[in-house]
Amino acid sequence: MQHIVVCGDSLYLEGIIEGLGNQITLTVTRVNLRHEEALSRITLLAPDAILVEATAIQGETAFTLLRQGFPIIILDLNDSQITVLKGRRTAANGLADLAQVIHSLGEGNQQRVARAAPMRDAISLTASRI
Repeated sequence: MQHIVVCGDSLYLEGIIEGLGNQITLTVTRVNLRHEEALSRITLLAPDAILVEATAIQGETAFTLLRQGFPIIILDLNDSQITVLKGRRTAANGLADLAQVIHSLGEGNQQRVARAAPMRDAISLTASRI
């Protein structure tokens, strides 16, 4: 069973949650990101992922959640796309470690370019699929 935290309250988001519930077993907890205790509540819940509307998330909040290791799935309902953010922490004891991280990002970029067109289709969301 997957546990997700949902941030947002649009009708589209309701439909997405219902549709997901028909495909995978989910427990859903709603958290209002505007509430001052939102980040501590999410930390206590320790969800598998955080599902949030693009209009509801702010950079500082996203960065804090990523640093704590929570994957964030951002739904951009205007463009029918999702963006998955997942923080990755790596020990860097010197410039050689930093250089290795940068090098591995370049390798990942080559793979993204090769598969960019199919991925765009694979992650599109439309209201008709919900």
